[in-house]
Amino acid sequence: YRVEEITSSLRADTSSTQGRDMLKSALIRVMLLPKTTATFNSRVRLESLPGETFRLIEKQPKFDAFGKIDHWQCDLKYL
Repeated sequence: YRVEEITSSLRADTSSTQGRDMLKSALIRVMLLPKTTATFNSRVRLESLPGETFRLIEKQPKFDAFGKIDHWQCDLKYL
């Protein structure tokens, strides 16, 4: 998976000085079985990343040579 750091502005105190905070965002592409019931905006947990929760943001069918769905290609975003 890909992890990137995003810089965001925040107000450090009442004297209008600014600080910086680093937020983590991850995008993971996984293949799910054809019988999956996950839909857009579903929460997904992966066994390989225990304790982490992701949201399904894109789901596309991938077909075999005979035109049958082989798997779903899904993009997940870290919550």
